[in-house]
Amino acid sequence: MLDFLILGSGGHALSVLNLGRLSDSLNPKGYVSPKRSQDTAFESLAYFSNLDDALSTGVKHFANGVGVSVSLDRRLNISTEAELAGLTEVSVFARTADVSSEVGHLRGLQVFQQSVLQINAKLEHHVVIGSGAIVEHDVLVQEGAFIGPGSILLGSASIGRCALVGAGAVVLPGVRVGDGAVIGAGSVVTRDAKPNSRYLGSPAREVIGTGGGCSTNH
Repeated sequence: MLDFLILGSGGHALSVLNLGRLSDSLNPKGYVSPKRSQDTAFESLAYFSNLDDALSTGVKHFANGVGVSVSLDRRLNISTEAELAGLTEVSVFARTADVSSEVGHLRGLQVFQQSVLQINAKLEHHVVIGSGAIVEHDVLVQEGAFIGPGSILLGSASIGRCALVGAGAVVLPGVRVGDGAVIGAGSVVTRDAKPNSRYLGSPAREVIGTGGGCSTNH
């Protein structure tokens, strides 16, 4: 069993904790968060208010439990900071996920319950695939992207770095969602979405407001 720390204490961290406890190879030992969690699920874990204190435990691995309440660019930076401190990010998979693509080399991949990754789906590091999501053949999901529960990415679609595809959204074949773009829940994306922009509706249209604010300095 591989011991690991969870970064965060909110809803996404709880989901990661539950996956870790169901894993045959992972063992959650503690969590790192500015505030102690009030959820009883965390009571058996060691609590650390900062990463420096957590490093003193000797645990060498972590999972990013920070959710979409922060920008996905900031979420990716949190993983980078932990890696620079000497930790290695683990990937976490639900037993009920159907993973046909080759993803064994990826760091920080999180694949939740009942999701499907078809053959030749191409994923990069630090991607989150929400429960019940479907990623079809030849889809590219780039570093730090967050694919919401129940969303569907159809063949050869492309999801940019730190982009967010909301719950139940559909991205049609060959469509490109730009870096840092935010696709609203239930939207149907029929045309390319510009980087760092926000789209809603069916068909999805650009709306006032910015997306995730993806930076390019990694």
